[in-house]
Amino acid sequence: MSADFLGISDLSSFIDNLIAFIPKLIVAFLILMAGLLAADIVRKMINRSLDRVGIEYSGLIANFVYGLLAVMILTVVLSQVEIQTDLLNSAVIIFLAAGSLAITLAMGLGLRPIARNVVSGVYARDSFPPGSLLEIRDTTATVVEVRPVSTRLENEYSEYLVIPNFVMVNQLLKGALKNSTKLEKKQG
Repeated sequence: MSADFLGISDLSSFIDNLIAFIPKLIVAFLILMAGLLAADIVRKMINRSLDRVGIEYSGLIANFVYGLLAVMILTVVLSQVEIQTDLLNSAVIIFLAAGSLAITLAMGLGLRPIARNVVSGVYARDSFPPGSLLEIRDTTATVVEVRPVSTRLENEYSEYLVIPNFVMVNQLLKGALKNSTKLEKKQG
């Protein structure tokens, strides 16, 4: 009122805006404190849960989740005080997309041999049913079972061999086809 009385309307407007901003600032501070407290509780729960399950990197995973929650809480707090968060939101989306892509590539490349054996297992089940006799390095073996990733064989000495399905299909099947072609040529 005194600024209006003195004719300084800009100062009066600034003080009015400052007084109107204080409740927003208090609410933002309360959101920040409550949000970080809740994020810390979630971090501890995740850490304990993953420790109980026996996951080795439980602390790292819990801290990563805490960081994501903290960024989300910060975004809400900044929005509350009317600060534009578009750039922050875009940076978080890019970071999450890049992280997801990196994890996907790592999982895809790391699990490639297993996926190759699983796909080969489909062919191995058709080509080598249980009871089939195979010749492996001058030893005769019987197919006991074809599992999703490997085939279990029993040799003539009652020893069990476990061979990846990829090897079964690519080496043994090709070898069997070459041998059958040689037999057909000899017979013909």
